[in-house]
Amino acid sequence: MQTNRFTTFLARNSYVLVSVFGLFVWWLVLRSFKPETPIFFDEITEAYSPLMWCISLVALSIPVIVYLCSKTFRALPWTQQVVSAGLVLLLASIVHRPRTYLDAQVIFFVCTLVAFAFDKQRRLNRPPMFFIVSGVYFLWMVLSLIWTNDLHEGQRFLSHMVPLISYPIAFTFICLDKENFNALVRTFMRVAMIGCVLSLGCAIYEAARVGVPCTIFLQLKKFLFMNMVPVYDVIFAWSGACHPSYNAIWMTAAVVAIYYLRYSNLISAFEAFFGCGLTLLVLIMIQSRVGFVMWVIVNMAGLVYLFRKSPKKLFPTLFVFLLLLGAILLANPLWSQKLTADSTRSILLGIARDYITARPILGSGIGGMSYAHVEEVVGYSFQNWWPEYASASAFYPHNQFLGDWMQSGIVGFILLIALLLSVFYDAIRTRRFMPFVFTMALLPLMYIEMPFRFLTGTTIIALVWCFTECNFRPAPDSKPDTSPCDAATNTTVHTDTPAQ
Repeated sequence: MQTNRFTTFLARNSYVLVSVFGLFVWWLVLRSFKPETPIFFDEITEAYSPLMWCISLVALSIPVIVYLCSKTFRALPWTQQVVSAGLVLLLASIVHRPRTYLDAQVIFFVCTLVAFAFDKQRRLNRPPMFFIVSGVYFLWMVLSLIWTNDLHEGQRFLSHMVPLISYPIAFTFICLDKENFNALVRTFMRVAMIGCVLSLGCAIYEAARVGVPCTIFLQLKKFLFMNMVPVYDVIFAWSGACHPSYNAIWMTAAVVAIYYLRYSNLISAFEAFFGCGLTLLVLIMIQSRVGFVMWVIVNMAGLVYLFRKSPKKLFPTLFVFLLLLGAILLANPLWSQKLTADSTRSILLGIARDYITARPILGSGIGGMSYAHVEEVVGYSFQNWWPEYASASAFYPHNQFLGDWMQSGIVGFILLIALLLSVFYDAIRTRRFMPFVFTMALLPLMYIEMPFRFLTGTTIIALVWCFTECNFRPAPDSKPDTSPCDAATNTTVHTDTPAQ
């Protein structure tokens, strides 16, 4: 009996055990000799990019290959296999370099069109409300090109927002079996965990090469590491996404997936605990304050979601979680204070408010927030305050809400609010945990950054929204009039319920 339990434990936690064992072996190997080749700096050696691109891509492909070989995938009709293959590649690619998911989304769109063309039961899905609101929001941004102060920058800005319209269109053609959806969520979560393991491997390598302890990465303050390179450049050198806040987006989505999978009993409690702890460790290493806030929000909501029917487990668990959170914040009071106070961003927000007061109706037009234009409107010079931004193409206030109001006027601001509210509405209407909590965690990020300004932000956010709100195919024994893919009059509420 104990042997069976041990075998079951090994089988259910194979990803965790292999990851831990691999990191331990990697550490032992690096302890035996001191690496000299500076392969983890793109600016030092051009040989790094193709080498690490291949190594990381192979590692991240392991869960994808396992999924494509699984019984769940093989049992699907061939048209569903085509869609699922394109979708799993897209989900896995957002953990890798941006160039990778640009290629992956082309494959995904082609797979979706091919499957729809040859599916004998093809129907367009009734789109969730946020699909429609997202389209209106995007079209208003297109319209604002008419009065933009910089047409070239506006077109570039708009090109980064295309996922907000392209993914909703693609997902109107897609219906997934619930079991297949769960398998895709699990695959994405494990790809993200491997991404975090790769980050730890990079940190171990750099510590060995420079001759410092690995614990140098585990401190709650911003610091520079070797040749004035920020620490997150070191750890995320393999991915090419060197901004900690944007790596925090896919890690946040992975933690949301962990709680959904654990509630549905699709992963073990050990793997769930490992995943949450691993993402916290990496977020501390990359010094992402907003990522830490997002992690806290997701875990608080996830614990309530997981134990909401068991108060005897919920309250002690929340108490222990809050103790852990308090200990982390007390470890460096200055770091915790900067979660709510940042002098540079405060000045940027003040400039944005002054601009909005002067031009509240139409704004500058999308991409029109050039330094010269904004300084002319607010009536004072500020560009020389930040020499590091002197080469930037345009000013932006590091706040999605004020940024949209600045460049698209009051209508753009209202449409952004409507977009977020529509995601919440659809998630509540269908009682889905993942899109609701993921969007809730995005709010602090949107307060200190403009994720829709960058392709990385819009790609990950739009994909997670569309995927977690995708339509489900009816079970084989369900009645025809309850199909969620019926675009005529019928609707079906799908809930996040445990797998039977």
